[in-house]
Amino acid sequence: MFRAFKNMVEKLNNTIKIQKNFIADVSHEFKTPISYIKAQTELILTGAYQEDEIYDVLKKVYKQTDVLSKFTEDLLALARLESSIPISKTHVDVVSLLKQLKDEFSIQNRNIVIDIKSQDTWIADQHYLKIAVKNLLENAIKYSDKDIILGYTGDCIYVKDFGPGIPEENLPYIFERFYRLSKDKRGLGLGLSIVKAVAQVHNFNLKVEVKEGTTFYICR
Repeated sequence: MFRAFKNMVEKLNNTIKIQKNFIADVSHEFKTPISYIKAQTELILTGAYQEDEIYDVLKKVYKQTDVLSKFTEDLLALARLESSIPISKTHVDVVSLLKQLKDEFSIQNRNIVIDIKSQDTWIADQHYLKIAVKNLLENAIKYSDKDIILGYTGDCIYVKDFGPGIPEENLPYIFERFYRLSKDKRGLGLGLSIVKAVAQVHNFNLKVEVKEGTTFYICR
């Protein structure tokens, strides 16, 4: 009984620690772009910039609002997925969904190669399934400047990049919130956490294969 109580206390302390770290991380990630936007706006209003410089400054400010918007959307997605709010499952045309994503990413001049081996539909929440695959694509693009393969086998959706791969010692942590392999890369470290949450709420399986790059699988 004492051991069970001790384990319960340890789990509670660990939960409190995770919550504190989460709040600290969120505060930091919000503070950085907000401070930049505020500082640049004040400089514009006080006339610190020449008229021909203001346009470029405003473009940078706008970029920071994009960062805040994406961060807020990611946090809301995580909160909804981890709450008791039921998701809306329907028959999802997976092939059509993957082709939509390919078209969306083509705007970024990134070549997504589609590899379709099945026409089967899935029972899933299309909105969240699309978010999960989109996050995998965004993650792949960050770490590879080569073509990305977006595939479907019927049982699994997968995204393969030909980047440097993930070191074995990092694999246990890649789905944790705010975890980033490289601080030099853009992003807040929430993308793979959302993928994990989407998989869990659907009772899907996640697999990672590191071989000539990295491949992430979402399997039903």
